[in-house]
Amino acid sequence: MVLFFTLPPKDIPWPYVLCNARNINKCINYIHNNINNIRAIILDSGIEVFRDPNIKNYPGGREYWINRLVNLYKKLQLVSKGQVFVTCPDYCDDYNPRSLWVSEDFTNIERTVENILYCVDNYPEVNWLIPIQGHNSSPNSIISSIALLQEFGITKKYDYYGLANLCVERKKDILIETVKLASRLLKGKRIHVFGPKLPSLPGIQKYIYSFDSTAWTRPSYFAIKYYIEPNKKPIRSCWNTFERKLYFLSWILTAIYKYNIMIDGINVKKYLELFLSLLAQ
Repeated sequence: MVLFFTLPPKDIPWPYVLCNARNINKCINYIHNNINNIRAIILDSGIEVFRDPNIKNYPGGREYWINRLVNLYKKLQLVSKGQVFVTCPDYCDDYNPRSLWVSEDFTNIERTVENILYCVDNYPEVNWLIPIQGHNSSPNSIISSIALLQEFGITKKYDYYGLANLCVERKKDILIETVKLASRLLKGKRIHVFGPKLPSLPGIQKYIYSFDSTAWTRPSYFAIKYYIEPNKKPIRSCWNTFERKLYFLSWILTAIYKYNIMIDGINVKKYLELFLSLLAQ
């Protein structure tokens, strides 16, 4: 069984919630509506800010942003019954390769480790999800990231690690190779994967503890077959509340029935019935 973290439509209960630090109110509203169903929450750092190649750091700088995440962590603890994890702010290389490197010797990997050390040294009380960064489409690059974490004693203190260099990776073989390598290097640790593509999940599920995605806003197999094609709809992201619900349920059912992914904590029959009831409207 793997844990799937996401932020579903507000009236569909889900046990594992993904919160974005740059849009926290939306997540808190979801938590209020589903407070008794939530088992765990991951607070994401808001790394998508780096889609803009002109941005080189988090809003307000590293120390300001980490302090903001800690305050949000405390707020989420107050409003939720579930365990809360916080992703230490990392620097990606996949949105715009090399744009976050300071030099050849101080790349996005070293910058991320520097942030991790600041997080754990200044806020040891926080449940940190430790990001593993790498260079774009380079599985072996995570070796140096993990080696630095071992050198600084992080791997002796923390057991939950997030592979953060795969969010936009389209090549399934690269994604799977990276996950397998991390599993060997972090033996006995819990591994989370940020944003893996749906077709890659069969090749990685036995190596990971959890993953997250918000890609369900686009139609997957069940929505295409039973909603889009019969109604001659365009294949595009959801436009309304009805499609948000339908596409979310489709993503879950596609993962389970098409790709044989064993997702923890859900009643499959219930979600199938809800999907069918939406189609009947």
